[in-house]
Amino acid sequence: MKLKPLGFLFLSLSFLVIMPVHAGKKLEEEFLYSLELFREGEFDRSGFLLQKVFENPESDELHGDALYWLSRCALARGDIEAASQLFDTYTREYPEDMNQGDAKYFMGRIFFLQNKYEETIQYYSHIQLKESEWEYSPLCMYWIGESLYALGRFNEASLIFQDALEKYPYSVKTEAIHYRLSLIEYQWREEELLKLLQWSHEEFLRNSQSISQKENKMTQLIADYEEKLQALEKARKSFEEKLKLLTLKEEALNLKSQMRSQEGRGGQ
Repeated sequence: MKLKPLGFLFLSLSFLVIMPVHAGKKLEEEFLYSLELFREGEFDRSGFLLQKVFENPESDELHGDALYWLSRCALARGDIEAASQLFDTYTREYPEDMNQGDAKYFMGRIFFLQNKYEETIQYYSHIQLKESEWEYSPLCMYWIGESLYALGRFNEASLIFQDALEKYPYSVKTEAIHYRLSLIEYQWREEELLKLLQWSHEEFLRNSQSISQKENKMTQLIADYEEKLQALEKARKSFEEKLKLLTLKEEALNLKSQMRSQEGRGGQ
């Protein structure tokens, strides 16, 4: 009879020990299932389970991982502001977590997605100076180049892309870099063509202006020439009239001289 209370106490204690273990196992299973959902692109369902794991005090050892994947879910859904806040909290609250390197990379990606290209360049450049052998270095260089390209700084972008190809020829971004370099070359050619067209247009305008000025000068010269012709015509007419008068005067003098000569002969 004395064994019954002891037996009941033993069973109760066993039940209390098993329950937390079972609960913890269930949370771990939910966490793993949430990762499977994430891989399948079920970001809403994955995020829902991760939120449960993160908020449950019995899964304290999973909180860091759950928060990281919650951040990834928000980013995958396109909720950039939520992802930014979640990643920021994760990097501050769980600095020793195994996913810190990945989180730092994705925080830079968030800057780019927010069109904060200068911040992207500064952020990734700062990290690369601190962690030269970082596994995300090839991707960082690529996004620095993309940021420079987005800012219209094509020469700098080209140098970064070429440097990335030399340092990391087998990067997952190699094909994308080659494509971007071809676009930059096309951009340069387009700019050169635009400059040539602009120069041609300006030259045409200058020539047109010069032709117009020459036409104006020629018109003025013609007007001056016509005016001089008119003056010469007047002078010619005046000269002809004077010449006629002189001719008439000369004829009158000759006639008078002849008449005198005849009169002299008649007197004889």
